[in-house]
Amino acid sequence: MFSRNDLPKIKAIVAKHPESLRTLIPLLQSSALPIDDRELDEVFGFDFNRAAHGNPLDLIGQFGHEQFTYEATPYDYIREFLRTTKPAAQDVIYDLGAGLGRVLTYCSLATEAKCIGIEIVPERVARQLKISNLHYLCGNVLDFDLSCGTIFFLFNSFHPETLIKVTKRLKKIARDKKISIAAWGGPTERYFAKQEWLGEAENKKSSSAKLHFFRSI
Repeated sequence: MFSRNDLPKIKAIVAKHPESLRTLIPLLQSSALPIDDRELDEVFGFDFNRAAHGNPLDLIGQFGHEQFTYEATPYDYIREFLRTTKPAAQDVIYDLGAGLGRVLTYCSLATEAKCIGIEIVPERVARQLKISNLHYLCGNVLDFDLSCGTIFFLFNSFHPETLIKVTKRLKKIARDKKISIAAWGGPTERYFAKQEWLGEAENKKSSSAKLHFFRSI
């Protein structure tokens, strides 16, 4: 995707002018070529040592029983997420359990939608690119108001009790407007599939065989 010789120069430019990627990322979004995750991570400046920060038992002691294991969403899946949900400028995308911010960063550069991520581990939130429509919040998802959201992304982000509470909030939001949800991870997918207020989208299962899409009825 990028010449290894060009990567240091590209990273230096992106560090100072992250909005310069608004030309590149839409090209990747419209392309059929596979995306090299490691190369794009380098361009975005992601440090996966931060993602693995903290012993799970220590994190439970700090934040309570949650799902702290970090698995990054492949960029090809994020591209498919956008192609399926088709966010417009007036949409608000939430990534609940956002990790380092792969989904947020890509989506904020590929679309005009407002992109908001919530991540409980502070070390994963630090040093994000400054992009005008990207907003990263640190804390427990239950402490934030999600009512402005129209599209939600969840990668098996929560302990079952938290997932139940988050789902109740999403159901309340869906009483006032239509929302879309993309889920990855067996427990989350299965729980959403049981919700009577949700229907599976037309391409309910993506070609990645990982993402499942739901819309409020």
